[in-house]
Amino acid sequence: VRFILPSLAFSLKSRIKHLKVTVGLR
Repeated sequence: VRFILPSLAFSLKSRIKHLKVTVGLR
């Protein structure tokens, strides 16, 4: 569980970054 939570947070951050980049390109 200790290493699962950080992975989820990392995936969420990467998703937010991707969304920001896609919106920025538009």
